[in-house]
Amino acid sequence: MNSHSFQDKNLNALSQNEIASDAELNYLLHADLRSYGLYRK
Repeated sequence: MNSHSFQDKNLNALSQNEIASDAELNYLLHADLRSYGLYRK
């Protein structure tokens, strides 16, 4: 996994939503993890 692109995606998401709830942040994180196949329901 390219950790730099992973972090950049999250930073870009945060910059677009400067005020985000924990639920929104968790959703973004889990969506990224699912895209890398690291998160399983």
